[in-house]
Amino acid sequence: IIRTIAGDICAALAHCHGHGIVHGDVKPGNLLVSYSGIVRLCDFGLSQRTGPDHDQNNDTTLPVPPRGLCTLYYRPPEVLLGTTEVHTSMDMYSAGTVVAELLTGRVLFAGRNVLDQICQVCNVLGTPDVSTWPEAMTLPDYSKLNFTPKKRQRWE
Repeated sequence: IIRTIAGDICAALAHCHGHGIVHGDVKPGNLLVSYSGIVRLCDFGLSQRTGPDHDQNNDTTLPVPPRGLCTLYYRPPEVLLGTTEVHTSMDMYSAGTVVAELLTGRVLFAGRNVLDQICQVCNVLGTPDVSTWPEAMTLPDYSKLNFTPKKRQRWE
């Protein structure tokens, strides 16, 4: 069942991304399941259009909207660290945390605030550094934090 749900989530995002839309708030509350078991992605309130027709730079990134992006538990690390761009990969990160929640029965990263959320992510995925995620060093809020080096945990 989880494989089918995960497949439906990925298919919905592939459809959105294929049509130049970043959903921006993938979470369990924005997934509807029909009586026949079909999963639908809903609530496009934080979505944005992207792609060549909508971005003068012919890139697939957009500025983060002033109202924010994504519910805290499902927010990608680059958003937590202050990125100024929106990209389809953010939806995929959020989808991954939703699937992890389906597999474990609990929220993967349940931070109380942005700082706690960053700590929770680093405790599991490891501390970002030049070798694992060089782009992190360029994010606006990265230099505001003093990360204690942690290695990525193995999933059992």
